[in-house]
Amino acid sequence: MLVPMTKILVAGQTSEKEKILELLRQVGNVHVESTVSPEGDSAETLAELEDKIAKTKKVLDYLQSSPELVKESILAMPGTPTRIIETALELIEEEKKLLNKELKLKAEMETAKSWGKLGLQDLNYLAENGIKYCFYQAPISFPQELLHNAEAVELISQSGIGFFTKGTFVAFSREEIIFADTQKKRFNMLRPPNREASQIEADSMNLNKKIDEHHKSLASIKEREDDIREHLKKLEARLEMFEVHAGSLTDKDIFILKGWCPAEEKDLVTAGLASADIKTAVEFLEPSEGELPPTKLQNSEVVSSVEVVYDLLGMQIPYGTVDISAVFLFSLAIFSAFVIGDAGYALVGLIPLAILYYIFKKNGKDTKVMMLGMVMLVPALIYGMITDSWFGFQILGPMGLPYFDSSSSDGYAIMQGLSFFLAALHLSIAHYYKIRYSEKSIKTIADISWVLFLWAMYMLITSMISGRDFLIPGSMQIGPYTLTGWCFLISTLGIMLFTEPSKNIFKMLLAGAGSIAGNAGSAFSDILSYIRLWAVGLSGATISAIAKNLAEVASKSEMFMNMNIVLGFAIFFVLNFLNIGMAGVGIMAHALRLNILEFSNNMGIEWSGIKYKPFKKLYDNK
Repeated sequence: MLVPMTKILVAGQTSEKEKILELLRQVGNVHVESTVSPEGDSAETLAELEDKIAKTKKVLDYLQSSPELVKESILAMPGTPTRIIETALELIEEEKKLLNKELKLKAEMETAKSWGKLGLQDLNYLAENGIKYCFYQAPISFPQELLHNAEAVELISQSGIGFFTKGTFVAFSREEIIFADTQKKRFNMLRPPNREASQIEADSMNLNKKIDEHHKSLASIKEREDDIREHLKKLEARLEMFEVHAGSLTDKDIFILKGWCPAEEKDLVTAGLASADIKTAVEFLEPSEGELPPTKLQNSEVVSSVEVVYDLLGMQIPYGTVDISAVFLFSLAIFSAFVIGDAGYALVGLIPLAILYYIFKKNGKDTKVMMLGMVMLVPALIYGMITDSWFGFQILGPMGLPYFDSSSSDGYAIMQGLSFFLAALHLSIAHYYKIRYSEKSIKTIADISWVLFLWAMYMLITSMISGRDFLIPGSMQIGPYTLTGWCFLISTLGIMLFTEPSKNIFKMLLAGAGSIAGNAGSAFSDILSYIRLWAVGLSGATISAIAKNLAEVASKSEMFMNMNIVLGFAIFFVLNFLNIGMAGVGIMAHALRLNILEFSNNMGIEWSGIKYKPFKKLYDNK
């Protein structure tokens, strides 16, 4: 299982830094991430913290000054306070822009209304056809023909009383419109609005819809106001901790340590720091969004042995996902059994490993390597006994399965079918973890359908490669289709309908078809790739048989006089030794690959975690 972790921040005097680190070393459960002074990297941390507090207060001030949001109260916005605050700030800034745009539209509307209905589209049509026009303002009582040479004039609107009434006119002409210089005092040229009032009104309605949507989003944030206030208290408490000793110390006198410890062991850290007369400030915090705490695995002695593989390959399960160590280990052991494929080879490794395990265990030393070796070799021993393979010899007789040799067609079919069955089972477990630990929705039906699709593909591949069914009667006729056909049909329908459920049927089916097009080939190749287990095991069995035959020929030959037995033994030993080495390479290249690539890809896990390394171990290694 993955152990829950908590973030720890320790502040103290720089002069006592070594003493504080020594106390933490003695506690032995703190994974140290950094130790810095406020003048260095931590100064940025303080600035960021103050910025977070300022942003949080800004959001709270806005919510407090917007009582109208309560009237629009809807469901509270989900998410962490940090994400909600960032969303609120974006909405507030966007709202300012929308309100400014609203003011501009109102001003534009007032101007457009004063012009009345202009018919701008008609005017543009006239202009395209060679008719020139212009707008101007002049006294209504004055003869308009004395002002210009236009062929037609139309009054748009008027304002004023009696003799002082002025009108807004539009003049039309096929020639350039020229105004009389002698009448300049009587008219003013006008520039019409770019849009009709009706167009501006439509934009205004759309804008109001956006503003309403923003208000609803902000109202859902207001429902989380108490959570945001609690978040502010935590931020201020952190700031207070960072400013510890501020009254008597300068920034240069303070250092801050950031690290992680198991959540259930917080009291050990507090007690350890309190055991000495050293002034420190300690704060425990939950991992914030975007942080990746180190991964501490807590499993049985057997399952914990797989951590040797993690360390060897430099990979780790990410914190916050799921611990698949047990599945990883036991599938690796089963796959290794196929690759080794010989009970004699398994015994050669098991006996010394068991002795070393006993010695190391008795002396209190780490036994993970020995345990891992034994876990991987026990299935190989059982597999070798079933197939009756002992350094290429058959000494027990068959135990439920035919001899695993190139002359047995049944052996071929059974071992191929078993490889494909393990593939479908292994990948189904990957999908099980993916479904169990992901958010449940109607889309989960599509994920379940992919599991059925895998088994349909298993039945198809078994029939194609082995020429027969294995464990599941895929060729059994059920109505118009075989069992394989029904599985393909049902799974395909589930994927098509629930990959992206939508009222738009075309969009829904297109998304499902795209998912099948992108993943069906992968499902086929993933299952088919497990045949490598049978193929590598077969090659190893062939080499061991060759070693046995060559050794027998050499030992019976009269060419080497009295050295024939020694030579036969040497050939047998060297070839089998090389074969064991090749089996080790096969485990790394094939058995591990099926876990790291095929299984992990189907589960959707990335091995990007950080290994939990308590400060005690780091310190002792220096």
